[in-house]
Amino acid sequence: GGVTLKSGQILFLPTVLQPEKLSPALQNIFREVDGDIDVTARFNWHDGVLSSDGEAVIAARKLVTNEYTVTDAATTITFDSLVPLSTPPEQVVDISVLDFGVPITDGRVILELKKDGSVRAGLEKFNLFGGRIETRPFTLPQDFNNFTIPLAVTGVQLDELLSIAKFGDLTATGALDGLLPLTIADGEVAVLGGLLETTNPGIIQYQPKGVGDALSDVNEGAALFLDIVKNFKYERIQVSLDETEFEQIALGFGIEGHNEAVYGGYR
Repeated sequence: GGVTLKSGQILFLPTVLQPEKLSPALQNIFREVDGDIDVTARFNWHDGVLSSDGEAVIAARKLVTNEYTVTDAATTITFDSLVPLSTPPEQVVDISVLDFGVPITDGRVILELKKDGSVRAGLEKFNLFGGRIETRPFTLPQDFNNFTIPLAVTGVQLDELLSIAKFGDLTATGALDGLLPLTIADGEVAVLGGLLETTNPGIIQYQPKGVGDALSDVNEGAALFLDIVKNFKYERIQVSLDETEFEQIALGFGIEGHNEAVYGGYR
């Protein structure tokens, strides 16, 4: 025999229903949930053996935790066992925005929940500043704590990356590849020790409006800098990314190159 249980659509709204109303243990996990879930559970028994399976259809317009925010995510998770809980491989969660200090967009998370409580996962096809960010499949520990996920980065556009630093009237050519280690420790999620490097030489041009003449009158060094970056041809750029204690990303730059019109192109 068997029985099928259906939850019907459970709607979460910030001012109506939040996960902690269903279980107080969820209060420290989710700060805000806006979305809905519809669960089907099936239990069957034959010759004294119980089996179970089910599905969970989830649409999250917004999910906020202390460490990351998810916007517009959707999935149908298929369970091949409910006791213990497990899924087949390749469960797909489509996500519009995943922001853990660095916003990545329009990708998907691949999941598999194993019967021992561990989770096999991977990130696929996320966009980051015009490039791509992905991971190899990795296994999350059962306590979901004290581990690092290496995020492989390819094709990040230098001009889009520099735009977050708000330099002003700046244009740049080129792309960067590298690695962003996403570290989870003691409930904190942070990018630590990220390093990107240009794949080919390129050009940076910086011409701030209404600054050059006034600045040259009072600061010769700054005026020289402005002359150099008017048309700077770089051979290599390295960009470091680290999350600060204030949960903001700090960028560091290392650059090699020259301006042919300044000091005869001295490097």
